[in-house]
Amino acid sequence: MNIHTDKAVIANVFRGLFYSLLLLLVTPSVNAENYHHMGRYGMGHMGPGHMGMGYMGMLDLSNKQRKAMREINRNNRAKRWALRDQMADYSDQLYALYDQDKPDPGKIGAVYKKIFDIRRQLIEERIRQRNQQYDVLTKEQREQMKSWHSRMDDDDERGMGMMHRMMR
Repeated sequence: MNIHTDKAVIANVFRGLFYSLLLLLVTPSVNAENYHHMGRYGMGHMGPGHMGMGYMGMLDLSNKQRKAMREINRNNRAKRWALRDQMADYSDQLYALYDQDKPDPGKIGAVYKKIFDIRRQLIEERIRQRNQQYDVLTKEQREQMKSWHSRMDDDDERGMGMMHRMMR
């Protein structure tokens, strides 16, 4: 190998490492909104009758409540998908900006600002949806949900994961 080939190999290795690091940095922000919906309170799809509502699916919902929950999910889904599509477009812009010989920090920062604004909107939408679902629950179901949240918060402080909670 000559020196030019070695430089090209090294440049490709560093480029690969750089994109891997970028992916690691962006992924937590992309998945933060899903933490409260799936990972923390149980999987979103829990079998027949649970309809992918996370911990809401573990409550003893009436048919009327399940219908209301599905309607709330349906009404919020389109907006979240549109926001996620926008975020994907901005991620594509980031890849193009980072691929420049001398990436412009101002342009990259402006795109990240747009991504973080979308993340904020997604989090706010998730909270609005959760509040709408909460309004559908009975007083007893709300108390049961609060009890689960309290236990899960205690487990999180002790470093216990979801599998431990399931084994109780």
